[in-house]
Amino acid sequence: MKLFYITALFFFVCTTQTPAQIVLKDIFNRNLSQQTIMLTDWEGYMANPAIMLSITAPAGATFPLKVTLRANNSLLYFDIPSTASVVGPAKTITLKNNNPVSFYLSNFPDRDSLSEQYTLTLSTSKYGMQSYVVKVIDQDLPSYVSPFKVITDFSEDSVYNVFNSAARKDAVTTAANDWAYFITNKNFDAVPAGAQAVSIWGDDYERQFHFANNSKKYKGFYLYAFGVKIDPNISGGSPAWDNYQTINGIATGLRRAGGYNADPRGNFNNLGWSTSYTDSTWFLATNYPESVTDLYSVAHHEIGHCLVFNGGYTVFQTYEQKGYIDDPELLNYTHQKVYVDGNDHLLDSAGGNLPDRISKKGIFGSENAYVIPFGRSLITKTDLLVMKLIGYDIKNSTAFSIPAFTTTTLPAAITGSAYNAPITATGGIQSYNFTLASPTLPPGLNLNAFTGTISGIPTQAGSYNFRIQVMDYDSVTAVKKFTITVGPALQNNKVPVSSLTVYPNPTHNYVRVRCKDFVELMIENSNQEILQIKTIVNSGTINLSKYTNGIYYIVEKQTGFIHKIVKE
Repeated sequence: MKLFYITALFFFVCTTQTPAQIVLKDIFNRNLSQQTIMLTDWEGYMANPAIMLSITAPAGATFPLKVTLRANNSLLYFDIPSTASVVGPAKTITLKNNNPVSFYLSNFPDRDSLSEQYTLTLSTSKYGMQSYVVKVIDQDLPSYVSPFKVITDFSEDSVYNVFNSAARKDAVTTAANDWAYFITNKNFDAVPAGAQAVSIWGDDYERQFHFANNSKKYKGFYLYAFGVKIDPNISGGSPAWDNYQTINGIATGLRRAGGYNADPRGNFNNLGWSTSYTDSTWFLATNYPESVTDLYSVAHHEIGHCLVFNGGYTVFQTYEQKGYIDDPELLNYTHQKVYVDGNDHLLDSAGGNLPDRISKKGIFGSENAYVIPFGRSLITKTDLLVMKLIGYDIKNSTAFSIPAFTTTTLPAAITGSAYNAPITATGGIQSYNFTLASPTLPPGLNLNAFTGTISGIPTQAGSYNFRIQVMDYDSVTAVKKFTITVGPALQNNKVPVSSLTVYPNPTHNYVRVRCKDFVELMIENSNQEILQIKTIVNSGTINLSKYTNGIYYIVEKQTGFIHKIVKE
């Protein structure tokens, strides 16, 4: 009987041990078990950050070990080799030893401002499936309207009628507006009607050539879109070289009009054009010669030549002549020279496709960079920096933001009582790592590296000053000093006794305070947002005149006692 008991107990202990799992970590070497994976959907229709993660085999694993990665939405994707589909991406990694293997996870942009939540799974035949929550922080501003306008004119598309449908016109207009979204120039002089000529090419850039002039007064950029046959079935785009944008009559190095031409037969084939691809089917817009071409992708590229990437722009012409861009601001982001070829495309030093450093999506002219699955063309942060370098005023979008703390102060604590206070940040690439910079937290409290929350049960009264550092995915940091005042424990579980007198209540503008010795006060609104921090010695006044009528709270840091004040 005793032997059976011991055997049964041994069996129970063995079967209740935590099963072995694949270890998933982020770039900060943090185990992501039970943690949310954060992705960022930058403002505007552009390539988003690709987050590097790594997997490691469980201890004692037998190699090789095949791990299948999947996600449950078509907007998500891994780096290649991988597949993308309407049910979500898939990728297989074979672990050959105990060393970690890295991969990238990112999200294609959408046009709403809604954050989403998805699931990432890792599965093996031996260890089963593990699931992780993936949260996409959407930073789009649906109400924003760019002050810079691109006026699209299809009146010269009279020979082949390439843009003879609302869907095709919309693809061109949308691509133009996606570039214009990031341009904030609003002081360019207006161009009178008929004052700007644009070359309207004939077949093979030779026959039936003529000029077209803007039919109406405009500010911004005037774009003609038209069909023309150019063997071997190619499209083109360039600015008009005869006039610059002016400000108060003074010429800039930026052009004010251009033309985009599309071959009616298709792009490098006779398969025509597609306007059916959406954000959710971005991966079908491969634009290979053997596939129907995504009209948006080609329009996006050629309009990029019209607006930015062309020797008609004074600064870009200097890059074109040098063969590369080595401006310090660009190098600070790319960490390498960006080369310019004879077609005004951006490439690497060997003339190959160059991916954007953060998104891993191909930059302008390198759309087919071999890092992530091919698909619809997108603006990258590198492209925006080049736009800025040639003279455009670029929107200070979230792609250019840096981490900053939004929490200003922390509430007081009481020894022996549970404490929980989040420290929040914004900006940068929101895969944050919160760390203690100096010196230490109050004894008994800890900092959550993922969320920034300080929690625990403080054990020693006192006032503690310390610094918290937040680092984003791109290793950009912010540091802020905080203070937590820990008051003495409540005696015999009694309700804290106030150390001061507060009057009048209700009040119109001012509250008078009397206390013995001194007291530290926090003034909060009904949402528990701290409006003021004030120290009172014997007596003093709190000014509420600049706040709206309503309920306010005066919190004594030493005791935690709360005084409810009505302002009317």
